[in-house]
Amino acid sequence: MHAAAPVGSAGVAATEPTKLAVDWFLFSVVGEMIKAEAPAIDKGAYPGDVGSRKMNPTALKHIIGTSDERNVDTEIPARNKKLAEQAVAAGYGKNSYSSVIEALKKGGA
Repeated sequence: MHAAAPVGSAGVAATEPTKLAVDWFLFSVVGEMIKAEAPAIDKGAYPGDVGSRKMNPTALKHIIGTSDERNVDTEIPARNKKLAEQAVAAGYGKNSYSSVIEALKKGGA
């Protein structure tokens, strides 16, 4: 829903990016990422060979900036950025995205 808000504020119908988001991103990227990361989460090992936690705060900074420019609420991406920063500060900067689970645990990062 957060992605649909800035798209809509730019005059683009929410149905426009749906095919890309649902048919490709959710299925090919998110679905496969969840399958691949679940065993790492179970082991508490988060290899960063594909991508690291360090790059997430920067990406989220851009999402927050774009949301602000489009007059869209930034609470969700701001919270995600805070979690990413907590994981990096706790030493998970070189680890994969799934290391954010350590920041989500009570008393974690």
